[in-house]
Amino acid sequence: MSKHLLSMAQEQAERSVTPVKAAALLRIARVWTAFDQGEASSAIERGISSSLELPEPDRSIILREAVSLTGTVSPQRALQLASSIGPLASDVTDKLIYDMLRHGHAAEAIDHLCRGDFGKDYPFTAASEAMTYASNEESERKILRAAMNGWLQSSQRELHESAFLRLFELRCKILPQEEALEFLRAAVELIVGEQDRRTTATFGGLDGVKTVSFSSTRECRLFSLAGPLRQLAPELASSLDGQYPQFAVASAQYPHGYHYFLQAPELPEAGDKGIHEAGQPMDYITVGDSWIPVSRDLEGAFQSAFEAAQRLYDKDTADGNVNAAPLECWPSTNGFRNILYKAGRYEGPGAIRHLDRVPKGDIRLFAQIEMVAALAGLPQIGYTSIGPRPSSPSSCAIERAYTHTEPDQLFGSELLGLRCPKCNWTPRSKVLWSCKCGYSWNTFNTRGLCPGCGYQWEITGCFQCGAMSPHLDWYLRQ
Repeated sequence: MSKHLLSMAQEQAERSVTPVKAAALLRIARVWTAFDQGEASSAIERGISSSLELPEPDRSIILREAVSLTGTVSPQRALQLASSIGPLASDVTDKLIYDMLRHGHAAEAIDHLCRGDFGKDYPFTAASEAMTYASNEESERKILRAAMNGWLQSSQRELHESAFLRLFELRCKILPQEEALEFLRAAVELIVGEQDRRTTATFGGLDGVKTVSFSSTRECRLFSLAGPLRQLAPELASSLDGQYPQFAVASAQYPHGYHYFLQAPELPEAGDKGIHEAGQPMDYITVGDSWIPVSRDLEGAFQSAFEAAQRLYDKDTADGNVNAAPLECWPSTNGFRNILYKAGRYEGPGAIRHLDRVPKGDIRLFAQIEMVAALAGLPQIGYTSIGPRPSSPSSCAIERAYTHTEPDQLFGSELLGLRCPKCNWTPRSKVLWSCKCGYSWNTFNTRGLCPGCGYQWEITGCFQCGAMSPHLDWYLRQ
């Protein structure tokens, strides 16, 4: 049945307008890997070809998606595609590596990371995830060395620096001591030699974690190396204490490094609110800003989720402000296919009954693809989401083009000591989550407690991969 549904989806995709055809074929190719690798390879090529026919900005938007989707089918072809469309931002490369890892291509992903051929944007977040897939410590060392070299050679070190320095702090012990020490000295020399600027960085503030603040980017960056410096180069650390008072105060508070103190407490026992049901982690459906427990909505045939998705669809199709982004990227499209994926996972073939509840044929196509992915046992995969805007269609591409060049300005600084357990994305200070009561805030400011209604969220959703994870799992362990 699943294979038949996928074939039907492919036939519909081939008849669709080019933007829908391109995006649908790319996602269909991923699902074909569960049944027929030859069909998967054929579909991915047709999807890429259709993507290249699109005008801008749709072409760039869909090709960004194509890189990681191709990686689920053929890592070699994905790397060829990536090189042909020009330099990629690290978020695209991170997602490529992450999706390769989750679709059985760990060896290829690790090999690519070890080669380190990423130009100015080494995917440090993906490197951290890949280490958990490495079969031996030598592979881990190779990844770390490539990341170290990527950071040293980067012309934009500060852009994604916190991800790398976190990786180095937590993994430097696998290196020979002299090698780690040599890198530390080089890193300090680089940071001290680069221009210092004013900042308003604050770390800590969580329960049991002391707050330290910085007005100097240089001292803030040095603090990210405080743990390894104290352990491997105490004389150098003492010298920095004498020169940089903010560094001295912060590293005295955290002599083993900031991440050392971010030990997540043990997860509650099975049956505690929000985490476990029948011994299994609670799962949620994400529809826009709504996080709906699957266990609750299953009883009502996903009524709450469909209502939330319909509200998004109404916004995407509002008179005078129809969403100009590709349909693949509409928030309502993502909402409906999230529902069908969960339905396929929990209801099996019976989930097909929900397809008629999707209001538009092309959105129904995308939802059907993800339903089959669930039936085939494939992992849920993230999507780009672009909401409707009153400006011209090109603003979609423009906005996404600069979000990865000025992330601190747009989304705030990265929150040290936190990361998505599934994809290692690091949340930022200006990113907001929404409670079921309608209140929006940064959930890590209150450890998941909604200031609006007092509800304690035990699950937190990731804005990069879309996965829901126990809130406590976001806090890094030493």
